[in-house]
This record gives sequence, C-alpha cells and structure tokens, in this order.
Amino acid sequence: MKNKPHKKLEAWKTGIQLTVRTYQLTERLPNAEKFGLAAQMRRASVSVVSNVAEGAAKNTKREFTQYLHTAQASLAELDTQAVICQELGLSYWNGFRATL
Repeated sequence: MKNKPHKKLEAWKTGIQLTVRTYQLTERLPNAEKFGLAAQMRRASVSVVSNVAEGAAKNTKREFTQYLHTAQASLAELDTQAVICQELGLSYWNGFRATL
C-alpha cells in the first residue's frame, strides 16, 4: 500500500498520541483493572485512530464521514472510562480528559 492518506491527517496523528498516552496511563491502573477497564480503554483508543485510518482509505466522503462518526463514538467511550477512573480517585487521569 503506497498511498497512505491517513498519515497526513491531524486527526490520525493526534489519535496515535492519544493511544500511546492511554497505554501509558492504563499501566498505572490497579492490577484488578488490567483485564477490565484497562483493556477496554486500550481498545477504545485503538478504535479511534483505526477508524480514522480506515475511513481515509475509503473511496467516498460519505464512507469517510461514517468512519469518523465511529471514531467519535469510540472517543466518547474513552472519555466515559476516564470519568470512571476519576470517580475511582485515580487522580492522574484528571489531565487526560482535557486531551480528549
């Protein structure tokens, strides 16, 4: 695949940073959450950037827009999970939500 239009998109670049940060912060979650909340947050962050990339590879603006809507939904999911972390008293998540 020579043409990689997603790599030119700011949304994709920001999504990569978001995913890396999510992985870094979920490493700090209690062991009891490693296979629950941590795994779900990681999947949601990967979904955001993956849907941006997949949509960029589609042939029509309509298809691209559909994938962006899916990415936005995954972002909302990740935001909700970050709120849960805050409510659990995991203060290191406070700044994370500002990046969403």
